[in-house]
Amino acid sequence: MIGGQNPELINDGPATASSKRILDEIPEYDKATAGVAVAEKIGLPMLRRKCRHFDNWLARLEQLGQGIE
Repeated sequence: MIGGQNPELINDGPATASSKRILDEIPEYDKATAGVAVAEKIGLPMLRRKCRHFDNWLARLEQLGQGIE
């Protein structure tokens, strides 16, 4: 959590978007490239365990892909 807030929660507008809250804590954060670097370092299994919204989203995509070949 950043600043005691869960960055996964839906924001109230542009000023409170997750990336804006991250920038408040880490000014050098680059939204376009940081996600890829973090995901590679942490790994998908850890991301899924720690980020329930992300895990649920991936699970829905996986369900949609079942049966498609």
